[in-house]
Amino acid sequence: MRKMISAMIVSLIATSSLAVATTAFASTSDSAGGVGIQLTDVPAAAIEADPRAASYIVNAVEPGATAKSQVTVANLSTAAQTVYLYTGSAAIADGVFQGDANPSANELTSWTSINRSEITLAGGEEEAVTITIAIPVDAAPGERYGAVWAEVRGEPSTGSSVIQASRAGIRMYVTVGGDNAAATDFIIASLTPSRTDSGLPQVSAYVTNSGGRAIDATGTLMLKNGPGGLSAGPFTLTQTTTIEPGKSQNAVFTLDRSLPDGPWTAQVDLVSGITERSAESTFAFPESVASKTEASPILENMIIIGFIAIGIILLAVAAITITRSRRRPHHRNREDQH
Repeated sequence: MRKMISAMIVSLIATSSLAVATTAFASTSDSAGGVGIQLTDVPAAAIEADPRAASYIVNAVEPGATAKSQVTVANLSTAAQTVYLYTGSAAIADGVFQGDANPSANELTSWTSINRSEITLAGGEEEAVTITIAIPVDAAPGERYGAVWAEVRGEPSTGSSVIQASRAGIRMYVTVGGDNAAATDFIIASLTPSRTDSGLPQVSAYVTNSGGRAIDATGTLMLKNGPGGLSAGPFTLTQTTTIEPGKSQNAVFTLDRSLPDGPWTAQVDLVSGITERSAESTFAFPESVASKTEASPILENMIIIGFIAIGIILLAVAAITITRSRRRPHHRNREDQH
């Protein structure tokens, strides 16, 4: 497993609110090597507007506009190293800014480019790198999070394919202005098992478009923890499900007839563009009517024979009744003659 050290705790040491602040390198060092990354050449006005701008990439950008930042990458070891540069998605959870493991992407990373993807530095050497954020004209308003990472990698051990890596990063807080439609978002409210009229098992994911743009949902279904520990899938959504903002629709997976009824643990992963959502549920498929019929052919035959027997009996009773009704008038006529 790669060893990733997310050193995203750069401290702000400001000498003056009107001057560019001096910041320490976000750095890491271990057996894979040492690397540091630091935001540089930050305008004083940006720091005055938001002191975080001294340490992190903090920008408010209108749709269609571009923002640039400069960082300095340093080789903190005594030997020459290749430093790899890339962006990664991030989120705020439980009060903590969390950079995702590489590789990861979101809207912000798709808008961000780095003028160098890798740099070879001598021991103790530094080099400046430019970060460019180009906001699309149709970008939705709101704040996005990401990180710019500098990473060094060790050599794999003899006979092993495992590579140790160390990385240091700078947070990105980018707010998009404007009045475009809200960003793409959706939720998977429930997973429901059912069967088609012909007995095929189905799973319906009830999806609500909670964003401001239409979604085209595609994805997969995985069944786990089935009878006897069985797993099945992944099954692919055969038809893209398009849902307009504020509306809901079932995304339906149709599965193989041979699947046991369950119970199963189902996991559905849906994606529209770069927005991904997941849901999990435990259920069993309803018993197939076709299976019931196929499982009891003797009973079915007995029912048919029973109906035939009842029909024969009813015909016999009717015949007897008709015969008796014909005889009774004949007897009365003889009595009248006497």
